[in-house]
Amino acid sequence: MAHTVEPLLNSRDLPLTADLRRVFKRVESIADGRQCPEIRTEHLLLSMAEEPCHAAQLLADCGVSEEPLLALLANVKSEVPQLGTAASIEAMKSIFDVPPAGA
Repeated sequence: MAHTVEPLLNSRDLPLTADLRRVFKRVESIADGRQCPEIRTEHLLLSMAEEPCHAAQLLADCGVSEEPLLALLANVKSEVPQLGTAASIEAMKSIFDVPPAGA
């Protein structure tokens, strides 16, 4: 019997897992609590680290904990839109213990 492959659904049809719904709900709360008008990468990482989910375990396995994410968020100027600057990229690398560029 030949194996048939079902067509891939488009992204509008893909359901969210319960874990992801909780992460999204928490990320909104984090951004609101910091009076930030946008959800930033740092908010999402913190939300994933806080919520009991697969992503939290992956982050923990990489040595990422809530404390450095909270420290990073403490320095975020929420009135300035997030840009992928060299400084923000280096700050994110520090969370994952990635050596800085040129080191």
